[in-house]
Amino acid sequence: MASSNNNITDNIINIFGGTTGQGIQLLGTATATSDNNLVLNNNILVNGSGAASSTNLGIYLVTNSSNNHILNNNITTRAQNAGTLGYGIYFNGVNAANDNVIDNNNITIIATGTTNPGINIITKATRNNITNNYITTSGTTLNHGIAISATALASMNNLIYNNSVITSGTGATNNGIYVLVNVSYSNISFNTIVANGTTTSAGIRLEGIIGGPSSNNTIYLNNILIYRTAAAGAGYGIYTATNANNNLIYNNDVNVYGGSASLGITIVGVANGPSNNNRISSNNIFINGSNTASTTNYGLYITNNAHNNTVNTTNITKLWS
Repeated sequence: MASSNNNITDNIINIFGGTTGQGIQLLGTATATSDNNLVLNNNILVNGSGAASSTNLGIYLVTNSSNNHILNNNITTRAQNAGTLGYGIYFNGVNAANDNVIDNNNITIIATGTTNPGINIITKATRNNITNNYITTSGTTLNHGIAISATALASMNNLIYNNSVITSGTGATNNGIYVLVNVSYSNISFNTIVANGTTTSAGIRLEGIIGGPSSNNTIYLNNILIYRTAAAGAGYGIYTATNANNNLIYNNDVNVYGGSASLGITIVGVANGPSNNNRISSNNIFINGSNTASTTNYGLYITNNAHNNTVNTTNITKLWS
């Protein structure tokens, strides 16, 4: 059964407990789309207290979900036990998640476990607009403000614009905006990102895989603050890695503080997955790292099979505390 042409407006939804808690679910199938739905001005609380691997979602659109508008919602997801997952808005395209508008939502994820993204769109996601949202996430690892990923089916031409993201975690891989695997021709601009954590954090992380490049993306006029709260771990302002090619990174303000490694903009390739022909221009980068023998502080770091990249008119300031 498809879920199309629905108007879900001005509701108060509270979900407590259970293995899977979902405020709103719109379900399509491989042959029947979940399209043209309006989800507007809802207040949603999902308070999950299930066992490990339970999933808590504010708004969930799954399988063939396109042309939907998710607007002005207030979403709080609590994943209170270790191993539980918390999502604010989750599109699982399977066949397609195209031409959706996610605008002006207030999303808070309060979690004690792993995998807690504010907005998550996966698999063949194209021409989606994610704009003007305010997102706060917390947990241990994999706490992303906004994440777009693909597999063999590419995600293309997405706009991530003017969002405010605060992400924090007690473990690794906490990213403000995370674009992963076969994502191209997307625009990430005018976002304000604060990434706090005890180990690895990145403001914007753009990453491909061997055979699945992330290329021809634009990262423009973002304001990024990385604040490390522990001596261990790395903080990255903008991190591009593994088959990330022909991307344009310009006019960003990047500030990275603390940790064993503080890096402003990083380009990394791997064998059979080089990161080539990226252009870095007119960025302002400030690094304030720890002054110890084992500390790595770089304003710009290009390494491991990265070729023909261009850097110009970029301001870099590095201090030690």
